[in-house]
Amino acid sequence: MKIGDVLKRLGIWLFVPGKAKVPPILWLALIAAVGLRVRSPQGQATVTERDRIVVLTPTPGPAPVAVIPAESPTPVGSGGTLAFSMRHNGNSDIYLLSQSDGKLLRLTYDPDDDRDPAWSPDGRFIAFASHRAQGWDLYTMELSTGTILRITRSPDFEAAPTWSSDGRWLAYEGYHDGNLDIYILNIESGEGQHVTQDPAPDYSPAWSPDGRYVAFVSYRNQNKDLFILSLDDGTVVNLTNTPDQDEDYPAWSPSGKYLAYSAGVAGAETVWRIPFDLDAAARGELRPRLFGVGQKPAWSPDGQALAFVFQQEATSYLIAADTRGWALAQEGYSSADAIDTPDWDAGILAADFVADLETRAQETEPPLYTELLLSEKSSVYQLVNLPDVNNSDIAERLSDRVNDSYNALRKRIEAETGWDYLAVLGDSWRTMNHTPRPGQGRIS
Repeated sequence: MKIGDVLKRLGIWLFVPGKAKVPPILWLALIAAVGLRVRSPQGQATVTERDRIVVLTPTPGPAPVAVIPAESPTPVGSGGTLAFSMRHNGNSDIYLLSQSDGKLLRLTYDPDDDRDPAWSPDGRFIAFASHRAQGWDLYTMELSTGTILRITRSPDFEAAPTWSSDGRWLAYEGYHDGNLDIYILNIESGEGQHVTQDPAPDYSPAWSPDGRYVAFVSYRNQNKDLFILSLDDGTVVNLTNTPDQDEDYPAWSPSGKYLAYSAGVAGAETVWRIPFDLDAAARGELRPRLFGVGQKPAWSPDGQALAFVFQQEATSYLIAADTRGWALAQEGYSSADAIDTPDWDAGILAADFVADLETRAQETEPPLYTELLLSEKSSVYQLVNLPDVNNSDIAERLSDRVNDSYNALRKRIEAETGWDYLAVLGDSWRTMNHTPRPGQGRIS
């Protein structure tokens, strides 16, 4: 598995420079610029020990507007509710989308990332991964009360939970002892088990509806294939076995007869369906079928539709499409924010629960920064000095239109990394008679 793929799985994005001589730390600064946000001490849930419950309290946040019209079409896939994560203002949170009326509701408000939502079989809980305790752990939320319980507490990475059919166990991906593997954990007792121990990375688990198998992705054959782990005898079978194609994000149909998954390179993913037949897989006779363009599929509760994410330029679309024919699809939601990992449940949200989430969403989210201008009437922006930059008598300058965002970014990077990286700049401004380097134009 490529190191970049491992880091992305762990929520770490690394820029590896090629021929361009750009220091990797500059990419960190750019990432921080995107992720910059002001944390409010109000409304944050406190992380406690495993046997204590955390009650969610409101934190100011945006009120996303769904794109479904007032008169929505007949829901695809027998209605229900979709849970997914979405990255807004540099922070990933979990959202709910009703398939019956098109309402979009924000479920989590923690200033750290929440992702990978997974409905429990009875629809009472959502398991998810969160970085709210300064490390990636698993949590569950009880929707009737809004309470959160921390399930794992490890300094290592744990994410991508999936429920057993009886709702007592979670399977998940965990990075321990230098390798990414699949683990299972009893929610009530805390009893756990390490179920894959191959040197290659194993991740993205999906528990079968009958509870006997766990599908997962592995690099065991030097590329990403879908594997099936039998919990009866521990055997592992390569279901897809495609050396020329990478697969990811397996999802079982409610009947357990099929798996959907996405395949292809980033930006050009497609969704496929494959029968669950281990004997045919061993003989090399399984033939997957192309479903459509998109990624990260989730089955509808009745098995008649698939929800998936489609990315077009700067817009993410959450699509629901009927499995019984082409063009039987509808857009559930679209946003300039990145949509990720949908999961579909048959339940309809209670009216009082919806009302509570709508009330919380009406609060105004604090801005990332406030850009103060020396003169709001003038169309010409002045250059202003930057404080304590380059430890030099020669002041570095920025336009009055962007200096406050720079200062906020600088403080945030220092707070997150302990390094005042932006205190040193190579070149922030140039005089009109500046002589460019060879090959560079005078007008930049």
